[in-house]
Amino acid sequence: MLLPILVGCAGLVGLYVIAAWFLPGWIRPFLGVIARIGYRFHVHGRERIPTTGPALIVCNHVSYLDWLFLWVGSPRPLTFVIWSGFDRNPLIRLALSFARTRLIRIDNQSGRPHATRDALQRVTAAMDE
Repeated sequence: MLLPILVGCAGLVGLYVIAAWFLPGWIRPFLGVIARIGYRFHVHGRERIPTTGPALIVCNHVSYLDWLFLWVGSPRPLTFVIWSGFDRNPLIRLALSFARTRLIRIDNQSGRPHATRDALQRVTAAMDE
């Protein structure tokens, strides 16, 4: 009796995640529910983030989930600057793929001497937008 309900719920979640792949803005409410239920996440001081203009939010990485809490807690869209080494972990790569249009990867391991400078120029351009 319980199995069909669980299968139905899993199917709905799966369809939602597939839809969110094509419309990345849809994943944010789902991640918000996970953050609130799984981690008792609450936002304090949301009004301190300016609604317009550039803003830089710097995180002292306590966990691999810092990006999730920032994404859920921010009232405006964020662009993440990440080390390209995170792409080596398949789970992190899958999670970050939902923010694929809002990622700037810093690749200092590619053998390209100016890769970090180029990435920081992209960061500057993103802040100017």
